[in-house]
Parts: sequence; C-alpha cells; structure tokens
Amino acid sequence: MNSVDIFLSYSHEDEERTRVVADALRDCGWSVWWDKNVPAGRGYREFIADVLANSRCVVVLWSHSSVKSDWVHDEADLGKRKRRLVPIFIDSVAAPLGFAGLQGPQLLDLPSAIPAEALDALHQSIAALIGDPTGDGAGQLLGPAEAISTRGPFRVVPDRTATGSVSTGTGTRTNGSSGAKGRTRALIAGTALALIGLVAWAAYRADHRNERVIEEKSRVPAAAAPVFSALAPMPTPLSMVSGTAVRGVFLVIGGHDGNRDGNEFNAYHPETNTWTALQPLPDWRYQSSGAVAMRGRLYLVGGWDNREGSRLPHDDVFEYDPATGVWAVATTLPTLSGGGASGVINGKLYVLTAQNGYSTPAYVHTLHVWSPRDDSWKVRGSTVIHVTPASGVIDNKLYVVGGQNGDGTGAITDVLEAYDPATDAWTVLAPMPDPTNGAAGAVINGLLCLIGGNTGSGDTNAVSVYDPATDSWSRSTPCRPPDAVWPLG
Repeated sequence: MNSVDIFLSYSHEDEERTRVVADALRDCGWSVWWDKNVPAGRGYREFIADVLANSRCVVVLWSHSSVKSDWVHDEADLGKRKRRLVPIFIDSVAAPLGFAGLQGPQLLDLPSAIPAEALDALHQSIAALIGDPTGDGAGQLLGPAEAISTRGPFRVVPDRTATGSVSTGTGTRTNGSSGAKGRTRALIAGTALALIGLVAWAAYRADHRNERVIEEKSRVPAAAAPVFSALAPMPTPLSMVSGTAVRGVFLVIGGHDGNRDGNEFNAYHPETNTWTALQPLPDWRYQSSGAVAMRGRLYLVGGWDNREGSRLPHDDVFEYDPATGVWAVATTLPTLSGGGASGVINGKLYVLTAQNGYSTPAYVHTLHVWSPRDDSWKVRGSTVIHVTPASGVIDNKLYVVGGQNGDGTGAITDVLEAYDPATDAWTVLAPMPDPTNGAAGAVINGLLCLIGGNTGSGDTNAVSVYDPATDSWSRSTPCRPPDAVWPLG
C-alpha cells in the first residue's frame, strides 16, 4: 500500500462537513483518505491499520459525536504517537482527555466553505508536519465514491444569456469574411466541446475516483486516451477563453466572439452535461496568462482587452470564491502580461509572462512566483519566449510548450521546457511533433495532452501526448471537428 498525505479521522455523523474539509485539503494539493469502507476479504481493523501506517498525517475532526467515538480516539492516538496529528474543531467542544494540549483551527460554520484565513492556518499546521503539498493543487481524493453535487457552493446567476468556452493555449486570429468568421466560430465551438470532454473527464476522474483503497496512480498510455464526444454546447461560441476545473466543475471565463471581448463566466457540470451562468468577471478579458485552481478558488491571471479600440494587456490577478460567488482582485503581477502560462506548485502561483505590449510588441519571458500567504512575488529563472503556449503541471514541474517565439515575425516554436522549483532551472525536453501555436493543454494521469492549435500553415485538430517518464511524444485520436480547429485560450 502506498502512502497518502492525510488520513481524515471523523464521525460518520459528520460526513457532510468532512467532505468540505476533504475537498479543501485536496484543492491545496494533498492526497486525502477519509472513507471507512473495507475491500472485500479484509478485516476492518487490519485495513484501517494499514492506511494509518501509510499516512503522513492524521487530521482529526473533533465534534459532539467524534469526541464520543472510540474509533476516532484510536485513530487520533496513533497520529499523536507518530507526532503527526492536526486537530480541527467543527463543533464548540473540548478535545478529549489526552488531546487537550493540541491546538487547531475552529471551523464552526461547516458545511459552508472554509474561510481563507482558517484554511491558511490549517495549511500551515499540516505543512509544518509533512511539508507543502507535492501536487499541483488537484490532489487525490480517496473517499466516498458518490458524486459531489454540482449545486455545490457555486452561485448561479439566473436568467442570464451568458457565454462559455474552454481554456489554456492562446493565439491571435485575423477574421476574414463573415462566412469565414462563422466557420471559425463553428470550429471553435466544436473544439470547445471536444476539449471540455477531455478536461471535464480529467476533472471528474480527479474528484470522483471509484477506488476506496489507496492505489498507485496508474499511467494511461496515449493509446488509451479518452474518445472525444460531443457534449452540451456552450451558450455562445467563443475563442481565446480561459478555464480550469474546481471541485469537479469546469469554469470558463471571458473570451472573444470575433466582434467583442467578453466578461462572461460559466460552469460546465460533467455529471449532468449542463451549463450554468455565474457572476460575470468584473472586467473584460481574453487570451489571459492562465486560469488555475488554488485553495479551492479560481485565479485568472492578466490577459488582454480591446474595448477602447486598442489591444491592452493587464496585470491584475482576479480571484473567484465559489462559496460566495464573488470576484476580487487578489494581487497584481509585477508586469503586464497577455498570452502567458501559469501553474500551481506547492500552494504557489507560477506565471511565465509573454507579451506586455502590442502596437510595438514587447515580449517578456520572466517567471514570477506568487505566495498567497503574504501576497509576495519573487522572480525565478527566465527561459525562451513562449507566446500563447500550452502548459501544465506534472510532479511539481511547470511544463510549457509551443507558441510563438517572440521574434516579431510570428514564427511558431516546437520547444518544450520544464521548470523545476527545487533547482530553479529550466530543462529543454523532446520537441513537440509539429510546431504549434495556441494549442489547448490538459494534464491527465501524469501525461500532458495538447489539442489543436495552428501550425503556421493552417489550423490542426491533432492531439499529441507527452509522457515525462520517457521524454517522448505520441499521437492520439484527433479531436472534432475533423477538418480544422482553432482552440481556445
């Protein structure tokens, strides 16, 4: 049995509140075990003993019911003896005898979302014992297999004709005639359906695993990549959107419909194959420098707008809290940036900037790291310029691939690089099969999947899969539609 970061000890009467804690810890990047079902043929005590022995930390939820539970006492005692116990108080109760000396945050308002201050305190308590998360903000959740309600904490804005689309790689496209524009928009919509299917599949697998035991994460070879299927269409076709998955719901922000920028914000629910409109973004954005999930929230980094007739980059980082349905400016980038790349590693936001100007193009390729704990930015190692690349985080490394090379000619690159925070260094890896700009990217089971884009000679619907374990690329089933694609971002 492989190790798991956090074992949640709780009373089954508190399952709904425990789920909120499990989701929050998972969103921080830790793997979490919290179910008590036992595989067939194994005794309860034997199984729990194995899980506890292979857990790096025990988080106990003290409540009116758990303080009376012998099982919870035994589990907490083992965590205490290992010096790996973190208590949480979800009711106004005193810790049982033997545990009174251990302090922990009070989360008395569950099952509503955990306040940022309390989550930060919990994060620090756990990190002090086992270090920061080793995941990318989407840790493994090993618990009850039933689906999390898509009603969840996401606040729906009723009676709104909002738009939606999908994310990651970015690109600039010149619209031709109205017929060509219509075709482009139709292709964008078709690509969005395919990408949503792929990314929603990944989000669903990450949040709703059927396994009730801790297993080694399996690598899915390129040949086993999911089949593309048409899903519920977006409310309106858009390109150059941004998006990411938060708690199994795919969130899509902003974009461009060929005529105007947008501030639309929509959620796609893979369980029901439906869209809902959410609170619009406070400002217009397209072709951002990334949308990521961190601390159970959505962060949108920089981007462009051209409402005033000129294409202007931005430096703000918007934060959306699903619990309140409210947008806020969380911080500002040290520089303007549109068309860059972002990722979350160990609870920090990594942003590779791209363009900070347009009429006289200014290309930047600095890696900035934001720590939400103290709202501080640090500069890390620079690399070659990637404008509108695809990106993803795998095993605590930020992978950036393709895009324009920033020489002012629009030349497209095939360069793949990975940044390792442990060494503050970039490594050049196997180049992608074809130089591609504006591809969409998704990480699925440790593989970086690239979808569509533009090769310089035309649009493509190719799907390429990179395996970091072998530093090699392979082709997968092309996405829909079959003739051409200009995907999002």
